[in-house]
Amino acid sequence: MKFVLKMMLSVSLLILFVSSSTEAIGIPLPPPPPPVKMKIAPPTGKIYAQVKGAWVLVPAPPGDGPYVWTGEAWVIDPEPPPVGAEWVPGYWSRGHWYPGHWAVIRVPGPNFVWVPGYWKGRVWVSGRWQGRHPHGHSWVPGHRGRHGRWVPGHWKKM
Repeated sequence: MKFVLKMMLSVSLLILFVSSSTEAIGIPLPPPPPPVKMKIAPPTGKIYAQVKGAWVLVPAPPGDGPYVWTGEAWVIDPEPPPVGAEWVPGYWSRGHWYPGHWAVIRVPGPNFVWVPGYWKGRVWVSGRWQGRHPHGHSWVPGHRGRHGRWVPGHWKKM
């Protein structure tokens, strides 16, 4: 019993220390999946998803958040986002399909804290940096740009 209590106290202190830290700590993410060469762009309302090792056209997910294709429908990814990472939805560009993946966000300085993305009902709210940038820049969350291509989150001079 004493061992269990000591273990719980140790874990609680570790969580408190990590949550109060100003720098992102996490397990390194694998590199993003390589782009897949496709003959045609997906039609409006469709995307490519990997099903049993093959890339097939499926209905597009209901939003840009981290969804998982079950083989029949899109469901909200139940896994919490990796620490210090932003979700990049799948997109089509120059004859290649880029599957959705988590991308590591570089820490801009010692006084910044990454606020991870989260689900608000069925809407994905992108992660963002919290802190004042010393050079008049502001964080722009990832979003869809021209022609539906994903624009990763970035700093923009204001």
